[in-house]
Amino acid sequence: MNENYLNRLKQLVHDTWSQYKPEYFISMLWTDHPRRFETVTDHTKHFKNILLCDLYNLNKCSAIPDATNRVGMTVFHEKKLVIMPDTFKQFIAFHTHIHLFNLNTFLKILTPDHLQQYLQYEVGRRVKKLSKESSDDYKGVDVKVWNSDRHLNYNFKDYHTYKYQQDGDLTIDFINSDFVC
Repeated sequence: MNENYLNRLKQLVHDTWSQYKPEYFISMLWTDHPRRFETVTDHTKHFKNILLCDLYNLNKCSAIPDATNRVGMTVFHEKKLVIMPDTFKQFIAFHTHIHLFNLNTFLKILTPDHLQQYLQYEVGRRVKKLSKESSDDYKGVDVKVWNSDRHLNYNFKDYHTYKYQQDGDLTIDFINSDFVC
């Protein structure tokens, strides 16, 4: 991985976050355990469109306001080993992390638990591939208050973990991320 590229990418993300500090860090699992970056990007695009249309009471995605006038997201997709509990089959699949910022809607007053419920069950009922499971060991949607010590560089670790693989430079989702620099 070209270190110059990585540094410029971090700068782009951090410039957005310096203007709009993230308020929540969200992890999402997908029921089909996507193995291709294009698949997880498509799932996230659908989720994002449903969420934003719901938040702003819109019927068409084309009416969604630009990122400076609505809830914004920085989206990363992380690879992780999945072990199927019934068959013990193992494979590497993507899951999604969203850094949520510019909460200019009712989301501002929600607790992490209430936000998780809203995303997983209210928005999620129209996003078939979003996992609805929730237990102490397995959460289809997990919401944490954004903590700069933990989350500022959290997703950039994958650029080093996967640097010798073909997709090592694809952890950030440029299609679904909002940059407001």
